Amino acid sequence: MKITRSQLYHILVSDDQRNAIPKNVQNKFLFFGTVISRGKGKSTWNVKWDILPTNNNVVNNITRTKLIVVEDGEEEKGMPDDALLDDVEYDSDKDDGKPEEPPPKKKSEDEFCSLERETLATIKKYIMRWGSNEDEFVEWCILQDGEFFSLNESTFLLPDAVEYNIDISEEDLNNPSDFFFKHIFPDIAGKFWSSVFF
Repeated sequence: MKITRSQLYHILVSDDQRNAIPKNVQNKFLFFGTVISRGKGKSTWNVKWDILPTNNNVVNNITRTKLIVVEDGEEEKGMPDDALLDDVEYDSDKDDGKPEEPPPKKKSEDEFCSLERETLATIKKYIMRWGSNEDEFVEWCILQDGEFFSLNESTFLLPDAVEYNIDISEEDLNNPSDFFFKHIFPDIAGKFWSSVFF
């Protein structure tokens, strides 16, 4: 398989992987890898990439639309035949000497978890930004003690299938509480609860 630099960079899950991608190549530069297994979704694949560190070179659950099949006997060239100079500079390429901003979701979590203990005990919503655009957020309502959520099954529809952009283990899926705090809502254990109960 092959993939462009811009596509690969934005599906990597760790800083170790992102740091392995050269900054001095065009966004259309091609990197090569090998499919090692099917991903969790019907049209996703787990791929081992040549450019990534040997101890962390597999990216899981890549959608088929991001991958380009290398034909039998095809020469592994760094640039496609129709490549032109890139017109867009990705934020990942900019080096202005300023510290790198954390991803929006991490920034939201850090801001939420840094609130004072008294504020966390009474707060009624958490806004999780998952993108940099104004409308790319999820607003969580936080129920207070004694409040309960009632599911209206006639208006609440669950999807038939879910695709994750990160590797989710069976253990995570079998423990909903751990899954929720590990992958969705920021876990404030140790920040707040330990100061209350211990």
